[in-house]
Amino acid sequence: MAYLLWPTLVGHRWYVGKVSPLYTLTLGYFGIMWFADLFRIPVMVREYNSYLYQRRAAQVTEARSPSSDVIFTKVVGVTKGEDRQDLIAYLKAGEELVLKRDRENEFDKNAIKVLNKEGEQLGWINRELAAELAPELDAGREFKALVTEVTGGTEDKPTLGCNICLLRLGESSKPLTTAEKVETPTEKALRWAEPTISVMEQLARTWDGVRAKWASSKKFKVLTAAAAILVIVALLSAIVSKKGGEETQTSAAVTAETEEKGLSISLKTPSGLTVASPSYTIDGVTEPGARITVLGCANAPVRVQADEDGKFSAGLTMNEGTNTLTVTAEKDGRRGSASCSLTYQLDEASYKAQCKAIEFKVLNKNPEAYKGQKYFATGQVVQIMENFGTTDIRLNVTRDQWGYWDDTIYVTFKGTVPAYEDSIIRVWGEIKGSYTYTSVAGWNITLPWVEARYIEVVQP
Repeated sequence: MAYLLWPTLVGHRWYVGKVSPLYTLTLGYFGIMWFADLFRIPVMVREYNSYLYQRRAAQVTEARSPSSDVIFTKVVGVTKGEDRQDLIAYLKAGEELVLKRDRENEFDKNAIKVLNKEGEQLGWINRELAAELAPELDAGREFKALVTEVTGGTEDKPTLGCNICLLRLGESSKPLTTAEKVETPTEKALRWAEPTISVMEQLARTWDGVRAKWASSKKFKVLTAAAAILVIVALLSAIVSKKGGEETQTSAAVTAETEEKGLSISLKTPSGLTVASPSYTIDGVTEPGARITVLGCANAPVRVQADEDGKFSAGLTMNEGTNTLTVTAEKDGRRGSASCSLTYQLDEASYKAQCKAIEFKVLNKNPEAYKGQKYFATGQVVQIMENFGTTDIRLNVTRDQWGYWDDTIYVTFKGTVPAYEDSIIRVWGEIKGSYTYTSVAGWNITLPWVEARYIEVVQP
């Protein structure tokens, strides 16, 4: 229920009795404490349920005589066993426990164990109280034990403790059947006061267990901070996505309106086409007499006019690579547009013909100045590595008078090459600038970088 009220900013605080005028007026201290409460709700619910239980139990105790059937005490020996602290961390206020005589205890003949509902020991009743209750348990009197509070679990006091309430039920030496058992006023009042076991209580138990386990560790703080950051990022992403969706819907509505009131235009040229020549003519159809403008090519803008049938053709000069073309038609204040992409790629012979050799000392002086230029080189492989369908090569491109190769460039190639160390290869490609890598000795080495389109092995 508290989680359902959390989006209201203050409702969850009212639900667990922790509201304040300042918190309400500032809407959860300007949202900061409100967000922090998202992680504290299980603890707040558990503390409030514990408060309600103790208040009702106290009212019942005050209403009875000094020889009350209600006894408040604390479980002792909670640190003796290896897992008792973990078991106590998962207890909740109002949870029923079990009392069992420990007749084999060599230190106290009146010892009474305190067990959880699964029969796992949490500790004992203290020696003085056990001396009073042991004869009654041996005589067949029944007791009901309820958790009133789990204490500790903080950085100052990491050890957990357990306060309990004992109720004297009956004096029969045999258990009462459901039909025979009569609920006493004390039981009725405390049953009415027991907190409702809800999803929030289950979360509170889990939270208390985690908090007790990591309270004294920095890891707890780191995990909490990381979780908070992740939630903030998720909330911001959701807000941005929603805003982007609204803008997209608005944009779509505007586009639809423009098309409805604008010109109809269609292109006959298929999008994604690859051409081998830089010259290309694009064709289309629109309204007769419309003015056509083409953008996105090397000779843009290109302007032509549709004929009496609405047909038009525009001669374009393409940039090498992908050209994204936008074709716009205008007439009488109305407008329409269409787009397509064309890729201009040289054939192998034309590409190789445009590649030029550059002396290494000139290229190495300033590789960035030659970025984008087509390059050719013959050299000896110093190192070659293939990885995920690509090949990286360190290539010596200068041969001295004694036949030794020197002056290294870095070559990358999409594909594999049937070459090895000391192989002689020819490379045609595009200069990409500089490439820097770290050597085995830890030195940063910078070489001219060439992205090869074609590689030919001269000598394997």
